[in-house]
Amino acid sequence: MRLPFVVPLCLAGIALVGCSSSANAPHVPAQPTPPVFTEHVVVMLQDGQPMEEVAYQKMLARCHADGTPTQALTIDQQAYLGRRMIQTWQAPNRFAQHISEWHQDTPGNCQFGLRKLETVIVHAQDNQVYRLDLTSGKGSAVAGRPIAPHVAQTDQDIALSSTAHDNGWADPATVSVDGQPGLVWQSPTGEQVCVWKGGMAYGYSAGTDGILGSDGTPTPLGGIVLWSKPAKGNGWQVTASRVVVGQPIPPSVFEKPAGATVVP
Repeated sequence: MRLPFVVPLCLAGIALVGCSSSANAPHVPAQPTPPVFTEHVVVMLQDGQPMEEVAYQKMLARCHADGTPTQALTIDQQAYLGRRMIQTWQAPNRFAQHISEWHQDTPGNCQFGLRKLETVIVHAQDNQVYRLDLTSGKGSAVAGRPIAPHVAQTDQDIALSSTAHDNGWADPATVSVDGQPGLVWQSPTGEQVCVWKGGMAYGYSAGTDGILGSDGTPTPLGGIVLWSKPAKGNGWQVTASRVVVGQPIPPSVFEKPAGATVVP
């Protein structure tokens, strides 16, 4: 992966612990929920290779073979092609996301460029969820759902049901990711997702329910995804490039984005 914004996974600022309990242990309030910042890179794979990048390389090869005057992407531009970067800030009762994605732009025959799309999503202090397309400048807002207080998660909370076992789900494997505990879940078809187990004490689930959207984007207020791999190399690959726990988040992150308006 040649992404200049990818840096080593970092969990810092507070002591991080795992959580386990007996099946009969009662739920208890979570430890004070620390602010969390995550940065994920999402890319669509086909046969284990970045799909948009492979398609671009094939078009570029045809241009060269035909002798057509060509403007190719730079090496740095290719590193972003087909990628989506999701920066997420989470705090009690609030979240914000900045989503950037890069796609091929072809203004002329064999003239290749890179097009960037940006979106900001904020669950703001007024309990409105604002969404602003920074590319077009258009924004909207809807009433946000109340965010329930975090409750400490237990191993029982994420245990697989007998039905899930019968359907081919395997019990998760415990792994270490840069010194932090993770649980690797594998679906019956072979998809794998690794979730940070250390967040269970703070109310972040280490299960897989609802943690990734249909486009591979990690869902705020769920578990903290460390990585995800598609079955047979076909589908969305998700990688956490940064996870920072306990560092204060500037209040401006959760303010209503300029330009966003309420939709009646």
